[in-house]
Amino acid sequence: MIESLRMRGFRRFPEASVEFGPGLNLVQGENNAGKTSLLLAIEYALFGRVAGYTSLFGLLHPKARGLGVELRFRAKNGQSYVLQRAHLKPPRAKSKLVGHFTLLRAGVGEEPSAYLASSDFSNTEDDLAKHVFDLIGITRRVFEQVIHVKQGHVTDILEGSAKLDAVLGVTTAAVASDELRGFALEQEKRAGNAELLRTRLNAIAHEEQTLANAAAEHSTQAEDRERAKASHTERVTTAEAELARLQPLHAALGALRVAGSNHARATETLQAARARSQSAASGDDQTRQDLLTRREGALANQTRERGRIDDLAEARAVLERKHGDLSGQLERQASLVGGTRCETCGQLVDAAHLERERSKLEAAVKSLDGELEAAQAERRTAKGALDDATRTLAQLDAAIAANESLRQQKEALFAELGRAELALIAASAKLDEAVISAEAALERPKSASASAGSAEELISALQREVERREANARDQRADARARLAALADADAQARARVSETTAALQRIARERADLGNQLKQAESAERVARQLRALSGAFKTLQRSLRERACESLAADTMRLHSALSGDGSELLEMRVDPERYLVQVTPSDIGAEVPAHLFQGGGHRLLLGLALRLALAKHVGGCPFLLLDEPTYGLDAARRDALLDRLETALGGTTQLLLITHHDVSTRSAFRIRVERKGKQSNLLTQGASV
Repeated sequence: MIESLRMRGFRRFPEASVEFGPGLNLVQGENNAGKTSLLLAIEYALFGRVAGYTSLFGLLHPKARGLGVELRFRAKNGQSYVLQRAHLKPPRAKSKLVGHFTLLRAGVGEEPSAYLASSDFSNTEDDLAKHVFDLIGITRRVFEQVIHVKQGHVTDILEGSAKLDAVLGVTTAAVASDELRGFALEQEKRAGNAELLRTRLNAIAHEEQTLANAAAEHSTQAEDRERAKASHTERVTTAEAELARLQPLHAALGALRVAGSNHARATETLQAARARSQSAASGDDQTRQDLLTRREGALANQTRERGRIDDLAEARAVLERKHGDLSGQLERQASLVGGTRCETCGQLVDAAHLERERSKLEAAVKSLDGELEAAQAERRTAKGALDDATRTLAQLDAAIAANESLRQQKEALFAELGRAELALIAASAKLDEAVISAEAALERPKSASASAGSAEELISALQREVERREANARDQRADARARLAALADADAQARARVSETTAALQRIARERADLGNQLKQAESAERVARQLRALSGAFKTLQRSLRERACESLAADTMRLHSALSGDGSELLEMRVDPERYLVQVTPSDIGAEVPAHLFQGGGHRLLLGLALRLALAKHVGGCPFLLLDEPTYGLDAARRDALLDRLETALGGTTQLLLITHHDVSTRSAFRIRVERKGKQSNLLTQGASV
């Protein structure tokens, strides 16, 4: 049960605390006084949020920096626990709240409090929810559907709700059925391509047979190509043997051609040697003697001119020295002026005498310049004569050397003439031998004589025969080799096709094995899907069975509780809860037929029936330590309201505590009363205790 509640900054309550008692607790106050805030504070403390509020700012007291609730409750084990929860604004934050929580076991006597969970200890909301469920045995779904009955929603349950599956334990079977159906769908999807796999396997078998036939055809074609290659190889061998047989003809032809060529060259050499010998024989030794005599004269002229040049050089040197002396005297005379003294005798120099002496010196220098020019001209003439003598001597030396060379050539030509005559004799003999050999190769009668003309005829005849036979053999060999090359290309292409066929067969084998495994898996999935469908149907049947049992139990408990709350059991003859939608069907005594309760019952009757069904639901769920009812007596008159509240506590069954909100003053004798008062924008709580 809930022992106490303390709030700070929660809705209209800046700070307030209240204690609760066992059994019926009446929360009284005027409309809009803040009574519902107590139930919302309990929900906030247990779960950290409130149904219908998307933001916790809607629960925050105006101008407050945060909100907090401390809930003290006694758990199933009989011990008291304190659950503290708060959401605070961080500094300078305007639209953010940071949550904190702490759950601890309250100390007894000297026993200190013990922490179970705290956000300061890195515990999560899931950790806290697990502890709360272990201590009081309720979940948020049960709290919303069973425990907390909001204002104006007491009779909503009469219209049925699919959400009741979760609190009645039917969801497990429904979830299991849905899961199994989902698993079955997955298996059916996996098995859905089984027929496609079978079709693909048949197509692969056909493709594999086609490839096998192609492989056999490749093998037959390969044998045909091997026979063709053997035939063409034999043709190549025959052609090469023919070419080898023709080699002696080439040897005979070559010998004949070489012999004829040697004979022609020997003849030409002999003729040329004879011509050169005749030309060389026309010269004599007189020419050489004349050349030697002329050389001696040219040598004497050269020696004479060289001596003359030396004499002219010596005379020029004497003139240049004399010219230098006169030039020096003239420069000294030019430096003297009238009135100066002679450097030699110290006498005064007469200017007129000085001028006469200068004129004589200038005339002497001019005369020497002319002599020097004449000497230079004579030297040039002598130099030209020396050059002419030197050239003449060189020409004579060259002529003498040429004459010596001609003499040596004449001797060589006579020797060459002798060798040419011997070579011609030898070449004639070789030519005779080559003619005989060529005629033998051509199988012709031997000639009586060997001449250039007959040799040329033999060479031409043999050449034509050899060329004809060789051309035929080469054509045969070329054709055979071309066919062999084409067969080699065909082999390469065939090997590529065989490789492709082999690879395709291997691929098909792998694909067939893979498809076979997939087909096995698909067939296995088909069997599993059928089994899952059967299990899903079984759980669906179980779901219907659980719903029917729950609805029968709820209907019986609701009839009993309705009689206890109304004080009169004659109003309804029968009641039934539809297992499909949990819609409540009743058979009123005045109608005598089954009708929907939410359509044919009056307001007071619907309210009692809704309360009875909610109490029956709490009993059926089990383990509900408390119920929270917000304005369940709204719409009842005072007499019926008091009668209902008097009977309500006795009808609680397994619930130990009931928190009921009302804005009416009721005269219930046995209840723990809490009054809520509003002053302006704030609300206060006043615990009045139990009434007797």
